[in-house]
Amino acid sequence: MNGLTYPEHISLKRWAADLVFRYRYDRLPILTDENKWQDWANAVVATGAFKENNAPSASSVKNSSRVDSFKDWQAWAKAVYIVMVRAKNN
Repeated sequence: MNGLTYPEHISLKRWAADLVFRYRYDRLPILTDENKWQDWANAVVATGAFKENNAPSASSVKNSSRVDSFKDWQAWAKAVYIVMVRAKNN
């Protein structure tokens, strides 16, 4: 996975920066507000290799309300990590 750090024992900002660095050719968005991590995460999975490999969205919209798909950013990031590792190994 291009050496991406496993998202445990690391801050969200640090992991996001590493993700942007490792996938710089996909032109990922920069995380500017940790409180809006789901919006950033959804933008990431709609981009480049993440979109091609069907990385999971952090949230969705149901009946005009946002529904969180993961309990926190690390749960989402671990799911994305697994998807991308599997994609690299195929």
